[in-house]
Amino acid sequence: MKKTLTLIACIALLYNISCDKDDDIVVAPIASPENATNLQASEGDRKVTLSWAKQENVVGYKLTYSPGGSDPIFLRREVTSYEIIPLENDQEYTFTLSSAAGEREPFVYSEGATISSTPVAPPKLASFSEDFDGACPDLPEGWVSFSETSNKDWHCVGDFDGGSAFEVNSYGGDEPSKDWLITPAFELSDVNIAELSFDYFSKWGDADGFGLDVMISADYSGLGDPTVATWESIDADIDNALNNNTVYANSTTSLSPYSGRSLFIAFVYTSSGTGGGQGVQMRVDNVSLKEPLLVENFDATCPDLPDFWTNYSEASNKDWHCVGDFDGGSAFEVNSYGGDEPSKDWLITPALELPTDNDIKLTFDYFSKWSDAAGFGLDAMISTDYNGSGDPTSATWTSLNANIDNALNNNTVYASSSASLSMYSGEAYVAFFYSSSGTGGGQGVQMRVDNIKIK
Repeated sequence: MKKTLTLIACIALLYNISCDKDDDIVVAPIASPENATNLQASEGDRKVTLSWAKQENVVGYKLTYSPGGSDPIFLRREVTSYEIIPLENDQEYTFTLSSAAGEREPFVYSEGATISSTPVAPPKLASFSEDFDGACPDLPEGWVSFSETSNKDWHCVGDFDGGSAFEVNSYGGDEPSKDWLITPAFELSDVNIAELSFDYFSKWGDADGFGLDVMISADYSGLGDPTVATWESIDADIDNALNNNTVYANSTTSLSPYSGRSLFIAFVYTSSGTGGGQGVQMRVDNVSLKEPLLVENFDATCPDLPDFWTNYSEASNKDWHCVGDFDGGSAFEVNSYGGDEPSKDWLITPALELPTDNDIKLTFDYFSKWSDAAGFGLDAMISTDYNGSGDPTSATWTSLNANIDNALNNNTVYASSSASLSMYSGEAYVAFFYSSSGTGGGQGVQMRVDNIKIK
């Protein structure tokens, strides 16, 4: 009988059981498994994602981290990546992934593979533009959709132009709606001239006047419930009773009161109920926030040039100069009449940094009085090799074809002109170049420019 037990015990060595010389049966310790290999960390906004190579002969993993991770996270053997959220941005965390072996608890763990990573917030945008076409049916990266009440939430829909938009409609919901669609964080400069622009349409109506409101917050976290943050309504001039069906209206609002702050914009939809006449079908699209590269009306500096502008006379003693304008402000004017020779005069903006693939436009107001029989007058031009000061004639200048009517002779009534800068990128300068055929009557236009914007 003793020999039989000994034989059974020794065979059991295959199952981590051993027998000693005294014929006592004991469980042999299980060898610690190898650590997981190729452990990598990818940081994100308030999160870190770990990944590692698949291991054979393990039964799972134990994940711990510090600071803050008091309870271990147990993962099945087939798992090869895991996202830890929420974490604190700009805080370094150390993660330890231990492999487990054994048939039942208590398992034996490896000493653990270790890696450190620091979650980081995404860069705060100085500007953004979103038409939802590239992300639908999902939200674009960084946007948040949150339903405070009702099961009728913001969602992506195909739009009339073949693209996409985000829509909400309380009709048929389980309760009156309060739903949030929130932009990514953006940063406004201390000298802020940014504008929020978006298109919207409404269908049907809410008899109690509920609908869309635009709100702004400086203390929203960027994740989850926005109601714990402080929000301020923006006067975006939305007509919730417009009922314009498939025709979009536009709202453009200055954000100049919010200079030098990190902010979020929310489109907040509410309804008085869920039946007919108790909610607006609302859609938003083409949301953009842009801080113009340049806005100048000359009011603050007249009679001087604004900082970093250039006034250069190539010919004549009749140069660009600041004058009081009809509205009580100021503008820049040039007129060759009575000069010492025909004019060639340049009024040049500061350097502009144009991004690639931009949709930036130059817009400005002008008026002309009298005329030049030879057709001379004003042209808007652009250069990417001007040095920023002094003589512009050594640089290369290209007309922007801004459709300026030099024969308009509209006296005190301004006309508006625009030109696309989308073909240009990098550092550039825009010049208002004035020329005349002479210095007498009918040989030069009196020209004035104002309200210059590049955005």
